[in-house]
Amino acid sequence: MSDEAARWRFREEHAGVFALLWRRLGEFDLVDVALADAYLAATAAWGDGIPHNPATWMATVALSVTTGVVARRPEVAPASPQDDLRTLFASCSHPGLTDDQRALLLTRAAAGLMLFELAELWASPEAELRRRLEGAKLGLRKLGGRAAATTDELAARAAASAEVIAHIRRAPGAEAGAVADLLAGHHGRAFRTRE
Repeated sequence: MSDEAARWRFREEHAGVFALLWRRLGEFDLVDVALADAYLAATAAWGDGIPHNPATWMATVALSVTTGVVARRPEVAPASPQDDLRTLFASCSHPGLTDDQRALLLTRAAAGLMLFELAELWASPEAELRRRLEGAKLGLRKLGGRAAATTDELAARAAASAEVIAHIRRAPGAEAGAVADLLAGHHGRAFRTRE
């Protein structure tokens, strides 16, 4: 299995795992760091092949990083993967965030881009992207962090995240189209109406 295939598989699974862990751990930054550690572990471990269930592998590695924190957290109510994904997109598309903050949060949380990949996507120095990403995380915390949108807010949040995906598609980086396609797929699953 090539490094490129493993990297994209990690990205494909990232949104669902991030959304699940964010519900369980409650802190964007904690999940972000834990999944960054899981990414480093995956680059070493997946060289010989991607595990049968990469999402479970990623969640297990990320949770092992946060063991002490998880033990102190109260149990959280179960949710469907679609509900978790919808909450991730709705939270990262909050109207109180700027378009830049929304784009950075979605590419980090839902597409799994590491800092150097964000810098390549936006053709900006890593130090600047780190500062902007930290500002986006701070903005999200000030707005209450992870919070499901009300039924009345869902359509506006879905539209806002679709606009952000279109903005990402126009980013100067070589992978902008592929990242936008990945996010569009997650967006479709997140906001699909239940039958």
